[in-house]
Parts: sequence; C-alpha cells; structure tokens
Amino acid sequence: MLLFGSNANFSLSGNANFEFANVEAYPASLHLPLPPPYSHSSLTHNLMPILNLNWDRDAEALRRLDTSFSTEYVYEQTDDQHEEEEEGIGFGAQFRAAPRVSTFTKAYAITLTRPEVEHSIVAMAGFADDTLREPISLAVVRYEPWNRSAILTDFYVHRPQRSQGHGTMLMNAVIQGVLACKKEHQVHIRHLWLETQNVNYPAIRFYLNNGFRICGWDASLYDEPHADETAVFMVKALA
Repeated sequence: MLLFGSNANFSLSGNANFEFANVEAYPASLHLPLPPPYSHSSLTHNLMPILNLNWDRDAEALRRLDTSFSTEYVYEQTDDQHEEEEEGIGFGAQFRAAPRVSTFTKAYAITLTRPEVEHSIVAMAGFADDTLREPISLAVVRYEPWNRSAILTDFYVHRPQRSQGHGTMLMNAVIQGVLACKKEHQVHIRHLWLETQNVNYPAIRFYLNNGFRICGWDASLYDEPHADETAVFMVKALA
C-alpha cells in the first residue's frame, strides 16, 4: 500500500497458557470529537495540509484515491510451525519475504460511510496543497472499548503521491490525534492496532518502519477471492 523496504523475515511464537487480565468497563459506544485541524509545517518543508475529514467536502473525491499497490515480494509462511516442549506443545510461525515469479498487484475498495466517520475518534484527509480540492491520503480510527484499542480501519495514500513522506506525515498526525483524544477524555487507549495481508509487502514494511510490530496472523480469515491471503495483525503501543 505504501513504501518498499529491505527484505526481512518475522516470526511469532508463544505457549499454550493464556491469562485474561481484568478489563476496566467503558461505555459500549464512545464518540470522541476530533482534535483541531492539523498540519505538519513544523516537521517538514514539504507541507501537506492534514485536516479533519469533512464528509460533504471530501467523500466523492476520496473514491478517486488510487489504493492499488504492486510488489515483487510477499510474505510466505514456512512449514515449520510447531515444536515440542518439555512442558507441553508450543506453537509459532515463521514468515519469510519470498520473491514472486511475476509482479503482484492489488487494489482496495474504499467503502467508508458517513456513520463510520461520525463514530470514529480520528478521521483525517491529507491534501496536496492549500486548495483542499483533491485529498491524497485518508486515515480513520475507531475506538474499541472492550479492549481499549484504537483500530486503524483505513489508511491510504494516493499511489502517485507515495515515497514522498506523505504516509509518515499522516501516521504521525493519526497518533497525535489519538493521543489528544486519550488525554482530553481520560480514556485509557492502550495501543493502535491494524490489519493488513501477507501479500501487502510494501505496507508491512511501512508499518514496521513506523514503529508497529507483528502481533498475530490468521490464515483462515478471508473467503474467496482472497482465501489464499493471510491476515497480518500489527500493533503500536501508545505512550
């Protein structure tokens, strides 16, 4: 979805014992207002205005974002997943960056709705200039009270605008927005969580480079026509 990086492998491991900590109760729904309009003039000379998403202004233009990506690498799960331990059966997974015979291309449909924006804690759009005519990036975050997580449901940068720092600028704005909501409303938001796929090698590299780590995967999550893809879950702790 975003930037390419160097090849890398990642692994996941654990044991068969789980403990569930006490979770503080929060309202079933929590609508946190967005922070004031935000821009990164202090962070870069290449200013990209990043504003709170205005549905009436931006909805139609957002449908024109090119969300596609192409990659010559994907992450593949190796066959060596289980190992015997003295005190039980352990489990784990190894993924490796594997070259493809041909370039893989995929695009995501933007299915965002007005209610989803209205019930988000952060909804932002980045623009190429101050005219605010055409958004070139989009980010939406919702709050899950049951586990106190901020869920990054949408994160896109228009394909022609990638590799120019816009993705990192938008991610910084998202984190600042979530932290502002956390502070203002005294809500304990533990981390920022997202889902991508093993085939989206550029996105995984981008998120890793921006402080996320792999926290899980699910090879059975998707139905056709994407049943051969593995969901990859990533998380970034919030201070």
